[in-house]
Amino acid sequence: MLDALFGPVDAPRSAPGAHHCPPTATERDGALALAVALAADQAFETEPPVAVRELVPELWRG
Repeated sequence: MLDALFGPVDAPRSAPGAHHCPPTATERDGALALAVALAADQAFETEPPVAVRELVPELWRG
């Protein structure tokens, strides 16, 4: 997963004009990961499961 986010750890630095494979994760993916962590934190405090959609409904708007 870290390779998908940041690229391979031991990859050589690319020279100008060399082929570069960009990371596959987006800002939205990061926001969703943070939302899952926030939902888990709230669930630990309140006991019942917490839906991410309840915490951050804006993530699912068009």
